[in-house]
Amino acid sequence: MSICDARRPGQDQHGPGRPRVVALLASHLGDEDRLWKLERCLQSIAAQEEPPAEVLVRWSAAGAELEAQACELLDGCGLPCALTAWRAEPAAQFEHYAALGSRLLSGRPAAELDEAWLIFSDDDDIWHPRRAAHFSRAAAAAAGCGGLAAGVFRDARPRDPGARPRSAGDVEALLRSGLAEQTGDTELMGAGFRLEYFHYCVRPALLAAFLQRAPAALLSSPYCDLALAEFARLASWANGPPPLHDPGRDDWMYYARWRTTTAARAPTPGRSRAASRGRPRSAASRSTARTSRPWASPRRTRCGPWPGCARTWT
Repeated sequence: MSICDARRPGQDQHGPGRPRVVALLASHLGDEDRLWKLERCLQSIAAQEEPPAEVLVRWSAAGAELEAQACELLDGCGLPCALTAWRAEPAAQFEHYAALGSRLLSGRPAAELDEAWLIFSDDDDIWHPRRAAHFSRAAAAAAGCGGLAAGVFRDARPRDPGARPRSAGDVEALLRSGLAEQTGDTELMGAGFRLEYFHYCVRPALLAAFLQRAPAALLSSPYCDLALAEFARLASWANGPPPLHDPGRDDWMYYARWRTTTAARAPTPGRSRAASRGRPRSAASRSTARTSRPWASPRRTRCGPWPGCARTWT
């Protein structure tokens, strides 16, 4: 495992004055189909017009054969400054994110963290070629105003449940044929619309503040994504919500399947609620996830200069 828990030097394309976009990706590989989806996700990240400065991946696999295939895939993916870490046991998605965030916060100098902005990805997403570039622009705008988070919206999702696109080009073909759709202006600006956590880019300080306040039970919950999105919305600016960047109608930011089955689905190890999109849940459970905050009110929180966030790296 040549890049497992190792950083690749010399591939950082971060330029002077440009926000340093770092992508966090968590994955539990339960079968070969999930491995295939991870491969297409990594290929879409590698095809970015302005690649993220780093891609941090934490993963687990169900069995020795899948583990060996995943190591081969990650070793050969060609991502910029890739750092990957393997975990023997399955973990919830935000447990993976917590470990990645803690490793980043404890292992990098303050000057490097001061330029960094974090974005998130599920392992079955296909990134639009300009996803990282749009997040970089959003981060630059937020940084200019002293913000801790910024939002970038517009997604693509299938209308045909059997669609299996492999690349951004395949997604464009599905959109042209009507077999996929984009999030529309009416849906985006409708009453009650809120950004999901994967619509945000956040400062490492904001993630550190969230991790310091989130109990283990929340990090292992399939609803932790709701808590992080609400934390980002409230903690980012003292005088208003985080700024929103619209990439335009032609640039959907990511493609993923939103399941619409009415059958109840148990949480899958290594995946958040967002990765099990469309899984039915009651309005009461969603409300509880949004309003139950065992940490101090984020609006009154000072994230401070890079708190320690000491956690065991496994």
